[in-house]
Amino acid sequence: MKHILVKEVTAGQLICSGLVHSDPLVVWYSSCTLLHCVLNSPKECERLLRVQLASGIGNAPLTLMEQTTSILTQSHDCQTRAAVLMFLSGWLLHCRTAVIAFLQNSYNIPFLTADASSTEGDELESIVHGLSAFVSALMQIVQNRIGVTTFVEKLERVSKSEFYAHAAQKPQPRASSPSQLMFDHEFTKLFHNFEPEVLRVLLSNESPTGGAMLNDTTSLTTKTTVNGVVSQEEEVVQRYKQLIKQQDDEITALKEKIKAMETGAIASDALADVQKELSMKCRIIDEQTKYMEDLQNYCQSLPSAAGSADEITRLKTELEATTTLLKQREAENSYYKQQCDAWQSHALCQGASSDPSGMLQTLSAEVRELESQLVFGWQAYENLNQQLSATMNENCSLKSQLEQLNATIQNLQQENSKTMVAAELEKQTREVETSTEAQDEEKKLEAAAEESKKKAETAISDLNSLRKEQEDLLMLLADQDQKLREYRSRLKTIGVEVSSDEDDVNEDSELR
Repeated sequence: MKHILVKEVTAGQLICSGLVHSDPLVVWYSSCTLLHCVLNSPKECERLLRVQLASGIGNAPLTLMEQTTSILTQSHDCQTRAAVLMFLSGWLLHCRTAVIAFLQNSYNIPFLTADASSTEGDELESIVHGLSAFVSALMQIVQNRIGVTTFVEKLERVSKSEFYAHAAQKPQPRASSPSQLMFDHEFTKLFHNFEPEVLRVLLSNESPTGGAMLNDTTSLTTKTTVNGVVSQEEEVVQRYKQLIKQQDDEITALKEKIKAMETGAIASDALADVQKELSMKCRIIDEQTKYMEDLQNYCQSLPSAAGSADEITRLKTELEATTTLLKQREAENSYYKQQCDAWQSHALCQGASSDPSGMLQTLSAEVRELESQLVFGWQAYENLNQQLSATMNENCSLKSQLEQLNATIQNLQQENSKTMVAAELEKQTREVETSTEAQDEEKKLEAAAEESKKKAETAISDLNSLRKEQEDLLMLLADQDQKLREYRSRLKTIGVEVSSDEDDVNEDSELR
């Protein structure tokens, strides 16, 4: 029977049941699974709109969109809200029907607007605010209710967070604890592709010429289309409307230049992340060096740890060399970042007046150089990571040896203490046993004397009782003998003969 029930459960039921689970980690994995299902699959987006979930016995079922928005608005856990927002961003992308279903709940847009414009909370809350801003990327809502500056700051917090950087590096989710899982790799790709377009539209509409470039839109699909068409070079095209047909080649070159600049900006951000991680590694190695110094001092204080002190000295030298190398890499990353900033400033200053083809070649060469530098930085980071792992392994091995040595010393001390305690206890036991035997012997003698005394008193009492009874008996016999004599004399007086038995009795009485 159990086997039949297991067969009836489908993968969709398991995913949906995980979406309403109380554990944030289960909700995160379920939401990421649904996100992977809807990415680049409009048919699946349409099918999910027909999914209904049971809300309780006697209650009407809820659609998946209603259940998802309910979880988003009612949950207070950052990991749960981040997971739901990632799923919604993929579901609403290029799916008009899903957008309509989302907007049918009049509470959704005010909630996202309030969440995106909020300034309270810690780092995790700020990341969730940025995701809310990404989902609610409607031009009029952003301009009228949130503000472009606040909106851009929220989006930048998402891409600059450590959670986003870790998720973007590798497709497999990795974290030191379940609560550290915030972003999925596919979502980071989606966010990376559409964040620049959203920012371009917002910044162009904030400028004086950008307001005349865009028409009023009534749906999210139309706004998404505009996001893919409008770019920074169209401001130049609007100023020179009469020259549009003659300058198609220039427009193409400018588009390629902007793509190259975006690539350079992404590389600059990656270098900044590498620099931050290298700085963190330097701090970790400094702490390890300090720990090794303390460990060396402790080992030198032990008589039998002379060999371990040499090993610690060698490891300390390696750590110092590694620290120096990391500092060099950090200086190189700072230099690379300065080059990126200078390159961007130079490109922005000369972008309008330079020859498009020459500018494109220059930018392409600089991008290739920057990419090679970035590859070199990542290789250095991997090498340093391997060196750090080897050093940590040696440190763990030395620490294990030191722990074994400490355990041996403690065992010897414990055995010595046990021996001393056993000897002292044996001595005390002997003394106690000697004194106890004497006390027991004395108590036995006292008990025997007391018992003899009681027996003597009992015997005296019995003797006195017997004597008293004997005296009473003698007195009674004397009275009876006197009475018998009186009776005989009376019988004789009246002429009655006394029998021989009576004579015997009288004789016995006389004998007595």
